[in-house]
Amino acid sequence: MLGLSLAAPPGPVNAIIASKSLRNWQNGAMIGFGALTADMTFMVITIFFGELIPESVVPLISFGGGIFLAWLAYSSLRSEASYTHNQDEALNGKSYFVGLTMGLTNPFQIMWWVSVGVPLVRNLGTVIFLGFVFGIALWVFSFSFLVNKFGVSHKFAFAVKLFSFVTLSFFSLYFFYRALPPIARWIVGFMISPISDI
Repeated sequence: MLGLSLAAPPGPVNAIIASKSLRNWQNGAMIGFGALTADMTFMVITIFFGELIPESVVPLISFGGGIFLAWLAYSSLRSEASYTHNQDEALNGKSYFVGLTMGLTNPFQIMWWVSVGVPLVRNLGTVIFLGFVFGIALWVFSFSFLVNKFGVSHKFAFAVKLFSFVTLSFFSLYFFYRALPPIARWIVGFMISPISDI
């Protein structure tokens, strides 16, 4: 659900996937799998280096992740309900490497892994990423194929936006639920400790 909700909203990657898929769905899919490879690269970095982050800092990162996911949910609902792309805009390089380059240099993907990826590993374990990768791969395959066969309707785009909003909002609330109690205990402890020293 999380992988689908993050991969589906209208954006530059999906616009290029749609543009390429109109002629050949395999080319569109390769754009998506290039972006997925970038996510998997960030995932490996998160798994191996996320353990270096002190446990006491994770609630603050989770809180930041909740804010970021809430912003993504709002942005997905407010985004233009289309996957249109300028057909005259040239795309240099092979489709896969275009998607990979976009993913590796996308500040939103980097921010997602910093603010959301680390708490996911700590709270749910690395197995969560199997579902994450499966959700994105499922979207890339189905979106490319369906665009090639049927195009993109406004009703489909609206349904995708609504699904993304609900799912991202749920995970945002989950992150707040995990983060707020430890932060509240830290604040209370900080406020009480000066009194106990008197």
